Parts: sequence; structure tokens; C-alpha cells
Amino acid sequence: LRTESGDISIGAARGVSAALDAGTTHGRIHNALLNTDGATAQLDIHATTAHGNITARSL
Repeated sequence: LRTESGDISIGAARGVSAALDAGTTHGRIHNALLNTDGATAQLDIHATTAHGNITARSL
């Protein structure tokens, strides 16, 4: 996911292990993904924005 201006919010389904690769020039990144210890990521999330926040969470 990519945007020049604006927030990005991503949700991963319950029970899915996910990895977050995120970047923002002016904003914050909040990673609230819940993963099982030692589990290999089943979902790779790539998100970037120039101006905005990025939030990733488990549903």
C-alpha cells in the first residue's frame, strides 16, 4: 500500500501471523499485530506514506 498523503490502516485476520514493513516521512507507525511465537509470517504487509500515520492490527 502506498500514498503520498493520508493515513493507512491495515487489519490482519485473526490467527494469521503477519510481518509489517512500513515507512513514513512525517507521521507515526503503530504495529498492534498479534503473532504466535515462532510462527512464520503468512502475510507480508508493505505500507508507505509521505505524510500520514500507518496502523497495523490483528482483527
